[in-house]
Amino acid sequence: MYRTNWRSIADRLVSISQPHVRPIVRGKASASTEFGMKLSISVVDGWSMVEQLSWNNYNEGGDLVRDSERYRERYGSYPASVHADKHRARRKQIREDESIRNAVEGRVGVARRC
Repeated sequence: MYRTNWRSIADRLVSISQPHVRPIVRGKASASTEFGMKLSISVVDGWSMVEQLSWNNYNEGGDLVRDSERYRERYGSYPASVHADKHRARRKQIREDESIRNAVEGRVGVARRC
């Protein structure tokens, strides 16, 4: 880096004990960089199913459509509700969604630690 005046290293190690963990630039107001995996899950009757898991940074823009289609293939219909990180404009709907989404986020947190 010194000789080439380069400011980044692809796939650099940030943890000796967890060498698979990479920094992911998220661009969020609270933290511009996060550590850990990107994870998409479905929760059906209390059971969590991993749809996508990656330690690398990727654009998850197509995950919602792909995961909804997978759900339809498995169960014969689309899910009754779908919850993502983006907030909707209506406050009542946001509160209802957040109460359901909190359970999903809790499972994501457990999956990241384990």
